Amino acid sequence: MRIESHGLNPVSTAQPVGRNAGVQRVQPGGAPETLELSVIGRLVLSARQALQSVPEVRERLVRDLSARLSSGRYQTDPEAVATAMLAD
Repeated sequence: MRIESHGLNPVSTAQPVGRNAGVQRVQPGGAPETLELSVIGRLVLSARQALQSVPEVRERLVRDLSARLSSGRYQTDPEAVATAMLAD
């Protein structure tokens, strides 16, 4: 899979996303700074937050495969593996 940035700058810190996704910070001089996220920026932020909630390792799958391997019940279909490797 190829992901292109389309000129977007990476997001270094995530803020809560809402209907009016804006972040306000007050400078030492007292003047507030405001950041408004574009629609694409909100989508990117939302996707990033969703990905953070997904575990890096699917523990149940790993545990199941490990048990099947140790008991000798794990069988593969070489033709299905080859087909999957050659698919997009």
